[in-house]
Amino acid sequence: MVRAEMTGSGADLDTTSRTPDAPRPEIRVLGPVEVVCGGRAVDLGGVKARALIARLLVDRGLVVSVDRLVDSLWGDGDGQGAEIALRSTISRLRKRLRSAGAPDDVIVTRAPGYLLDVPADATDVFAFEQLVAEGRRQLARRHPTESMRLLMRAQELWRGTAKSSAGSWLRMACSNQATSCPGSIPNSATRMDRRSWKTRKASACRPER
Repeated sequence: MVRAEMTGSGADLDTTSRTPDAPRPEIRVLGPVEVVCGGRAVDLGGVKARALIARLLVDRGLVVSVDRLVDSLWGDGDGQGAEIALRSTISRLRKRLRSAGAPDDVIVTRAPGYLLDVPADATDVFAFEQLVAEGRRQLARRHPTESMRLLMRAQELWRGTAKSSAGSWLRMACSNQATSCPGSIPNSATRMDRRSWKTRKASACRPER
């Protein structure tokens, strides 16, 4: 499970239908998009499946319409054909998640589209934001050693360029949001890669004169 040192906030979700013994999947987007279930990476299939997971994560806990998903993943392609492809991608992805032991309701069908039903603390991007926020608070309280420890933990969550395998459309979708809706990916995480994060960390930990 992806964890920070405080509990993240997110949309209230109905999880009563989950199987108690089913492992909760972890979603990692600070690098190539991955879903980990029971400690093992799930074979998600092709690029579209990974992009779909990442796109749903942008509005985690909220319904993303079929039209918006088709536009994000297929752009100006054939509308009817793209919708059929979307439903096929979701069907195959659900089967792969179930085969890995994930609950049946990770991807929920709800008119007019689908939602990703995972808690905030099951994603690396929220753990990252929480660690950075606490690191800043500790620095403001003049606790540089604790601040550095938290920021180092945040850096360890990175596995490469943010959402690199999901495509540039996802970065644009996040950066174009006027405000971050409840459960959405924080914009700061979509604008940084490992190199820029190192620069940011060094600046944050530089002693004040």
